[in-house]
Amino acid sequence: KKWEEMFQHLKRYKMKHGHCVVPRRYEEDVKLGRWVQYQKEKKMHMSDDRKQRLDSIGFVWAVREKNQSPKQEKTVEKSRKKREDCISSDLTTNNVGLADEGA
Repeated sequence: KKWEEMFQHLKRYKMKHGHCVVPRRYEEDVKLGRWVQYQKEKKMHMSDDRKQRLDSIGFVWAVREKNQSPKQEKTVEKSRKKREDCISSDLTTNNVGLADEGA
């Protein structure tokens, strides 16, 4: 499979560089740079198995902006977490209501 082949390229990149932050225009392996960017763009539609495999090797889903301070990064992360918690809470509440209707 193409995905598995590129995943193996990424693992080799990590062995060589010590991280999975592949530049978009990585000259040594242009396809790998593009593939890594594509994985980030398609995260929401990716299977849990693929996400877990990428996470297991330290895949970096988002790189901090050059001008963003660590404090700003924490603020953004807290905001994202709150949104996720709200969505999770809404889904749980809605599912409970649906289960009650079927009883």
